[in-house]
Amino acid sequence: MPFPIRVPSVFRPWLLTILATAMPTPVNGEDAKPDPKMEFDPAHAEKMKEGLDLFKANVRQILIKSCVECHGGLEVESGLDLATRKGLLRGGSKGPAVVSGKSRDSNMWRFIAHKEDPKMPDGAEKLPEDQIAAVAKWIDLGAPYDSPLVPNPRDPDRWTNTVIKDDARNFWSYQPLVRHNPPAVKNSGWVRGPIDAFMLAKLEEKGLSPNGPAEKRVLIRRAFFDLIGLPPTPEEVESFVNDKDHQAYPKLLDKLLENTHYGERW
Repeated sequence: MPFPIRVPSVFRPWLLTILATAMPTPVNGEDAKPDPKMEFDPAHAEKMKEGLDLFKANVRQILIKSCVECHGGLEVESGLDLATRKGLLRGGSKGPAVVSGKSRDSNMWRFIAHKEDPKMPDGAEKLPEDQIAAVAKWIDLGAPYDSPLVPNPRDPDRWTNTVIKDDARNFWSYQPLVRHNPPAVKNSGWVRGPIDAFMLAKLEEKGLSPNGPAEKRVLIRRAFFDLIGLPPTPEEVESFVNDKDHQAYPKLLDKLLENTHYGERW
């Protein structure tokens, strides 16, 4: 005979709640409604065929001309890749680009119709109304694709074919590296390294001077709060203040960087 399982009294209310929520809830005929997700539009095939014809005749070229440059595989701004229908439905940082069958609920239509920001195409004129209407109808028909908008959209090596456009070459990341010599400064005694020279040159340019060295009591608090987000204990402060070693500060920083609280904070 199996031994009965005794449940401590403190857990019994929780056990009753769990059992109650786990029990299937009976439904009568009035409560049993069909799940909308299970409903199937009998005109689905016809709509998809009409949508596919519209895509091939019109929408495909609209997307290639106005959207693919920024959202088409090689460049995928905001995580939105329109090269394939899968990418269209998956969407990007603002959610799915379309709600199949519901153009007015779709980000794509709201953005190209300038109903919401960001207005698309970015940096270009609003699409003609007939093109906006065509995209809306295509979405209402299920937003079908006949093939990807770009060749080999899943090819992991496609990025190697990227061509930097002339108007993008001035962007900082495309500029060649240049070695800059530290600038000459008036207060050269303040400079301990090249970075100090660049900082001081800007200060002197503005008629400003750097603050004096921080006291050790201030310095240790700054280090603690910056690196581990906690204040030093009075004992740690006194130990640091009384440490005459010229390497006391670098040693303190190394100690804080090895502290587990550093990993928790950063």
